[in-house]
Amino acid sequence: MIQVFRLPLALRYVLNSRKTEIKVQWDVSSFAALSTALFATIGTGNIVGVATAIKTGGSGSLFSFYSLSKF
Repeated sequence: MIQVFRLPLALRYVLNSRKTEIKVQWDVSSFAALSTALFATIGTGNIVGVATAIKTGGSGSLFSFYSLSKF
């Protein structure tokens, strides 16, 4: 739940840091670091969710994934 509660603070840091950021070669911006962390968390959750659904649901879950992906 900390990701939900602290997201506005993280976005505020990202938006304010663009004004005072010093450009250095090979430096990662605050926005890039935040985006990478969020996408890694969300992507891992999606993979684990699908694996859990397949394990508990069996072939029925595969059929539902396939049928829902067509719409």
